[in-house]
Amino acid sequence: MSKFAGAGVLSCLFGLLTIGYQGIKSLMDAKTGYQVVHIIDLFDADFIDQMDSARWHGFQSMADWLLDKPLYAAFLVVGGILLLVSTFFWKR
Repeated sequence: MSKFAGAGVLSCLFGLLTIGYQGIKSLMDAKTGYQVVHIIDLFDADFIDQMDSARWHGFQSMADWLLDKPLYAAFLVVGGILLLVSTFFWKR
């Protein structure tokens, strides 16, 4: 197994574990229900302010789009891309 494939499998596994964690958390606390963990929840408020004060509007809009995505989706997409890349380098 190549390094790309291993990283892709681990990333997909982390994505599925994140979905499982969120499901179990919603079952344990029935009052709040299912809450999605976003990427922005992992960063400090100062870092988010620095991203918002970026000079290049394209970078700022890309960062806002990326940080609003659920954490499990980021893991699954990155894992899928790494698995796709590993198909091109499987003999190396």
